[in-house]
Amino acid sequence: MVIFLIMLLFITIIFEGAGLLVMGVPAKDEDILEAIEKHRKDGIRVNSINGTILYVGDMPFIAKHFQLLGNYYIDRNVGIIPRWYKSHKLIKKLFDEYQPKKLVTSKRKELKLN
Repeated sequence: MVIFLIMLLFITIIFEGAGLLVMGVPAKDEDILEAIEKHRKDGIRVNSINGTILYVGDMPFIAKHFQLLGNYYIDRNVGIIPRWYKSHKLIKKLFDEYQPKKLVTSKRKELKLN
């Protein structure tokens, strides 16, 4: 059991390290917050296909991604956004606020029963 836990920890460290290498080490929290506030006036939108990319003005897009350190990363090798950053909470709020509304159609409506 102990060997299994050690192997699991080792694999987790490998995957997290690989994620940091691919997406980049985190930028400073203050810089991310400042960039979001600066570009926020240019408009915010979430892609309508699957809702996993957030566009804030002219800054590089912010995408959802699963990693233990953080759920979001900024494109152009700016890096991941760790869970303990204040900007992580702000980005989560923006994703929730600007999420595209799903078109809900009922089967009864499609069959022209209503």
